[in-house]
Amino acid sequence: MLPHAFGERPMLKLMFAAVICAAEKWRKLKATNFEREQLRQLRQEMNENFKRRHTPAVTPAPSAFSSKTGT
Repeated sequence: MLPHAFGERPMLKLMFAAVICAAEKWRKLKATNFEREQLRQLRQEMNENFKRRHTPAVTPAPSAFSSKTGT
C-alpha cells in the first residue's frame, strides 16, 4: 500500500480509474464481464460522490430586492 494513502477504497477507485482510462485508449486490454461490472459500479459510485460533494447544501432564496422599481 502507498504511504499517505487515504485508505483501501480510494486506492481501488484510483486504480480502476486508471484501468478505465487505459481501456478507452488500448484496444488489446481484455476485461471480463465481472471486471466490466465492477468498473461500472465504481464509476457510478464515484459520479454519485462527486455530485453529492458539488451540489449546494442550501438553494439560494430569491432576493427581496428588485430592479423593476427603477431604483
